[in-house]
Amino acid sequence: MTLKGIFNIAFSCLFFNYFIQASHYVTKPLKDVQLREEDSQSIDARSPTECILKCQNQLKKKGFYTKDNACYCTNGTIIESTTGQNNSGLDGNLFLEREIKGFKSCNDVFNSGITENGFYDIEVDGGVKISKECHFDKRDCQAWRDDDYFLTGSYEIFIPGLGLKNVRCEMDNLGKGWISIQHRFDGSVDFHRSWEEYKNGFGDVNGEFWLGNEVLHQLTKEDNDTFQWVFKATAFDGVIQESSYGGFSIGSEGTNYLLTIGSLTNGMNSIFGNVEFTTYDRDNDSASFNCAFKSATYKNGGFWYSTCEALQPNGEYSDSQFSAYQKNIFWYNFRGYMESMKETLMMIRKT
Repeated sequence: MTLKGIFNIAFSCLFFNYFIQASHYVTKPLKDVQLREEDSQSIDARSPTECILKCQNQLKKKGFYTKDNACYCTNGTIIESTTGQNNSGLDGNLFLEREIKGFKSCNDVFNSGITENGFYDIEVDGGVKISKECHFDKRDCQAWRDDDYFLTGSYEIFIPGLGLKNVRCEMDNLGKGWISIQHRFDGSVDFHRSWEEYKNGFGDVNGEFWLGNEVLHQLTKEDNDTFQWVFKATAFDGVIQESSYGGFSIGSEGTNYLLTIGSLTNGMNSIFGNVEFTTYDRDNDSASFNCAFKSATYKNGGFWYSTCEALQPNGEYSDSQFSAYQKNIFWYNFRGYMESMKETLMMIRKT
C-alpha cells in the first residue's frame, strides 16, 4: 500500500512518540501548484501522519508531500501553475501551513480536524506551551477506568454535539467509572443560579459544581443507552446514605430538561420521574410557588422538583447540622426537613 492509500486508514491506528507543532493546515490540489523539489528533503516515514510529525519536529519544515512511496519535507515554496496541469509529478495532496496558532486546549486540537490520540503543544497562561496528552476516543469515565486509570479526578471525555468536556470521574473499587454531575461540600459555590447557568454548568469539577443540563441531555439521549443515577449524602454526624435508580435520562431544553428515571435499585427513595427542571427564573414544578425561590430568605438552587418535598440538593449550604424548615440542603427520607447535609454527590454511569 502506498502512503497515499494510508490517508484512508483511521488515525486511531497510528501511534507515534512525537510532539507536534500546534498548527492548522490547508490542502491544495496539486494541479494548481508546482513545487521546487530542490527545496525538499526526504525522510523515512510509515504514513502521512508520521511524515508530517517528522518534518515538523526533526527537520523543522512547515509542510510535506509524498512521492514514489516516500516522504518529503518542505517549507512550502510553490509556483502557481500557468497550465493548470500537474507538472510536479507528485501523488496525493500537498499540505501547506496556513498559520501558526497555539491551541488552548485539546478541544481546540479536535476542532481543527485532528482526531488522533497523542501529545500536542497546548498554550497555557502567558503563552507558555506545554506538551499535553489528548484523548479523543473516551466517551465516559468507564472508558478511562477500563484503561487502568484508577484515581478519582478530572478527565476529558468526548460528548457528541459538544466535543471534549472536562468532567470529574469517580473511580470506585469495583472497577466502575462514574461521571459526577454535582458535588457540594463547603458552600464555596452559590447554587442559586439562572436557567442558563444550570444549562451550561458552573463551578469547578475539582471543587463544587453542577455539570450542566445540556451535557446531561447529550450524554443520555441515545435510545440504546441506559444510565444509572446515584445520589449520596453525608450528614454532619458522618452517616452516609445512598439512593440509586436505573433508567436515568434527560430530555432536551425544549422539554425543560425533563427527567426520566426508572425504579429504585438501592437505598432510600429520593427523586421523582417525569419532572421538568426548575430554576428561580423558570418555574416548572408542581407546587403553588417556585421551589427554587420560595422567598427572599429561601433562595434555593435549580433541580427536578415535584412539590418541593422530597429532595433539595442544591439549596443554600449550611455549616451547621440543623437549619430552618426546608431552607438548606435536605433529604426528607434520610433526615427530614430541618437537618442539613454536609456533603452531596450525584453521579451517573452507563449500564
